[in-house]
Amino acid sequence: MVSSAVLLPLPEVSAQTTGGAFDISKGIVSKENIGCDGFDCQLCHVVKAVDNLISFMFYLATVVAVLLFVYAGAKMMMAGGDSGAVSKAKEIFWNVIIGVIIMLCAYLVVDTVLKTVLSREAQQYGPWNRIVCVTYSCPAGTTGTYPNCTSITSTCPVGQTGTPPNCTTTPPPTVSGDEKCTRDALAEAGIGVNKSACPSGVSYRSVNGGCTSVAGLPKQAIDGLIKFKNDCRNCTITLTGGSEGGHQTHGVGRPMIDISSTDRDIFNYLEREVRRLNGAPLRNPRNGHITYQIDGATVVDEGDHYHIIFATSNNDPIQCGS
Repeated sequence: MVSSAVLLPLPEVSAQTTGGAFDISKGIVSKENIGCDGFDCQLCHVVKAVDNLISFMFYLATVVAVLLFVYAGAKMMMAGGDSGAVSKAKEIFWNVIIGVIIMLCAYLVVDTVLKTVLSREAQQYGPWNRIVCVTYSCPAGTTGTYPNCTSITSTCPVGQTGTPPNCTTTPPPTVSGDEKCTRDALAEAGIGVNKSACPSGVSYRSVNGGCTSVAGLPKQAIDGLIKFKNDCRNCTITLTGGSEGGHQTHGVGRPMIDISSTDRDIFNYLEREVRRLNGAPLRNPRNGHITYQIDGATVVDEGDHYHIIFATSNNDPIQCGS
């Protein structure tokens, strides 16, 4: 059992500990003798416990051998010329000697075989009478208790301030300029924007929790979305993508907007409108997206949102009043 366990490949670890020399007075499976306690124990510590049991048996066998030697000597001294008693005492002597030789040979054979077959690296876990158990810990650059290790970063994620792990969310940027007047125009028409504006020049993908900007959207696109809202009547329109960076097609001066697709009334409106115009929805064979061509806009159902492209040649943004 000990030989098989020592031959098992053990994973690389960052620290090694031993239970120290075996102290029979502290018990075979005590923490002092095997180096672990309860749920902290691993396979190696089980092998260490077995090794301690073997060591205890060596101690016990030594004590028994000494007692048998004393018994045999006393028996020979008290034989009083009885050849049978002397012969019995000699037999005990030889049996004890043979037993001790077998015990020591077994130790030597196991130790020699292991030293021969184990690589130099693996010998750090043996020989079997000096088993070294390992303590797993998180590698450098991580924190926590193995195996639940987490990476240590020197800076907080984009959109947060402080020093890890004490990171706090950065307050949203102040809305100003055409961002504010565009949001005001949308709000006046009953159209919401799902998130606060992105920092200037920052992709929404880099901001914790995301962000949505409307600054720089063409006035015709804003007017088109307001018309869409009015035509859809009872629809709840929430803008989820505007001029913020990170999209393939969106951006400042581009008449493209994303809106939420959670309101079923929007789908019903698109189906009615495209048929009113004697058309039909078109399915893209590559991605399965359905496209609606309605008056002044192309609406693409992209699953979690509608992507709207407004037909306009004027991409100037809204002009804010004084």
